[in-house]
Amino acid sequence: MAQVQAVVNQPPAAAVEALRMAAARQGWAYDLARSEPWLEAFRKGASAFSWGATMTVQVVPGASPTETVFRFTTSESFAITDWGRGRRAVQRLVQSLGGRVLP
Repeated sequence: MAQVQAVVNQPPAAAVEALRMAAARQGWAYDLARSEPWLEAFRKGASAFSWGATMTVQVVPGASPTETVFRFTTSESFAITDWGRGRRAVQRLVQSLGGRVLP
């Protein structure tokens, strides 16, 4: 499981739309049943390298109107530990959005 915060220099509505598109490009399926206002949910099915994963993203308005904070939580479906895969997946996603991971 990984918990990561990141900031993106886009207003919340635009940042959420960009997040959905970037996640889809990276193989994450949008999970409408688990999504709520200001909470985006994604999942990946099993493959040769993974037994499946989930990712939720809490969307928080940033310090300015043109900034959005994402709070990511990832987990593996059938594994005790993810060996850092969740954090790396979030970092790739944030990088594709032009954002930065917060310490």
